[in-house]
Amino acid sequence: MVQEDRGFVWQFHHLDPNTVTLRVGDKVTQGQILGNIIFWPSSHNGALYHHTHMNVAWPHPSWTSFPNPYVDGWQYFNSIKLMESGGFTGMNLSFFISYFFFIFFTFFIFRKIN
Repeated sequence: MVQEDRGFVWQFHHLDPNTVTLRVGDKVTQGQILGNIIFWPSSHNGALYHHTHMNVAWPHPSWTSFPNPYVDGWQYFNSIKLMESGGFTGMNLSFFISYFFFIFFTFFIFRKIN
């Protein structure tokens, strides 16, 4: 989980824990690789679909540390709406498009390597 300056927590799922180099308190910079997508053994239509999920959440104000995702107290937001131009946070759609292509190309590069 990565908490940004505004307080939102970005929860990333299906990253290989052996490749995540961040520790609690580390700063994350734009473009920094957080980890590799883990091997996903499910196949659909004869192909493997290695993938990642990303949630954007607001932690309960009484928490002093973050519990696992999906426990009572997290407030979840639509990540696309959060990043849309004119949205309530001021982030714009170009950021989302850049992020989409980062994930898209990471997926295919990772798939070709493995």
